[in-house]
Amino acid sequence: MVNIRLLRVNLSRKTMQTPTFRIFLASAVLCCASHSKAEIVTINNIVLDGFQTVPPTGSLATGLASMTIDTETRDVTILGEFSGLEDDVLFGHLHGPAIPGRPSNLVILSLLIEGDFMRSGTFSATQRVSPFQLNVILDSRSYFNIHSLAHPDGEIRGQVFIPTPGGAGLLALGGLVAARRRR
Repeated sequence: MVNIRLLRVNLSRKTMQTPTFRIFLASAVLCCASHSKAEIVTINNIVLDGFQTVPPTGSLATGLASMTIDTETRDVTILGEFSGLEDDVLFGHLHGPAIPGRPSNLVILSLLIEGDFMRSGTFSATQRVSPFQLNVILDSRSYFNIHSLAHPDGEIRGQVFIPTPGGAGLLALGGLVAARRRR
């Protein structure tokens, strides 16, 4: 037997007529609207550090990356930088599928790394991924990993979190319900 509970929100007619509520409602509808099949997804400020690696390296090195995904063509473009590695860089990858705190030996794509002395530098990649790889990325189950001589399994890591369509609208709706209950 399936037990289904419905959330009931009691809003007075006066509340629904206020300009603030109407603006909120319009925003929630726009945020929750489904996206077209073909879209460009851009993720900025993906932070890489030694505390996200499995196990954590404790490295003070850091990195910052951005990713652009064309969901129609499945083309992925990555730009990033890193600094402060404890030893020379070996290579870098986008791995998956893996949730935060879990490793993956599967490489989605390899990163082109450039820099001086290779303890700091930039990385980039442009590649068309398979439908499976695209789903791994869009499900937030991929991560960047920069490997060094001191940490061949990965010195710094950064999980790629993809915002879900409607997530902001549902979060805002939850805030409104909580605010109404406090009154």
